[in-house]
Amino acid sequence: MIKQIKQLILKLTDTLNKVLIISPHPDDETLGCGGSIFFHKKNGDEIYIIFVTSISIDDGWSVKKVNERNKEIKKIKKIYKFKKFYNLEFPSSKIKYDNINDIINKISNIFKEVKPNIIYTPFINDIHTDHQIISKSVNSCLK
Repeated sequence: MIKQIKQLILKLTDTLNKVLIISPHPDDETLGCGGSIFFHKKNGDEIYIIFVTSISIDDGWSVKKVNERNKEIKKIKKIYKFKKFYNLEFPSSKIKYDNINDIINKISNIFKEVKPNIIYTPFINDIHTDHQIISKSVNSCLK
């Protein structure tokens, strides 16, 4: 198993990759694959990110919280230096199965544009329902 992992790492570092990270919320990219992001940066890979959700005053968030979130996103973008950043701006608390087709369409369009060969997405059996929905949306795009 260790030999196989070493071979995979060598293969990944041998060529430049297009890496797409699908993050339900800002911070999920760091918690879920922060080490992998730095690995890909060190390799010189192109790294793209999708934040699926956002928060707004219209959805009941305070001005202070919205401003804090926007500062966090700017900081994340500065640290990781993504090639391109996408924000789908679905309301954070409203990721449901009844809007999965909209999520699939938006992610699919980004797949067509980026053409990634490596994708990081939430675990399909994540305890958070919104993460499951996003994972299933990504899987639909890969059919």
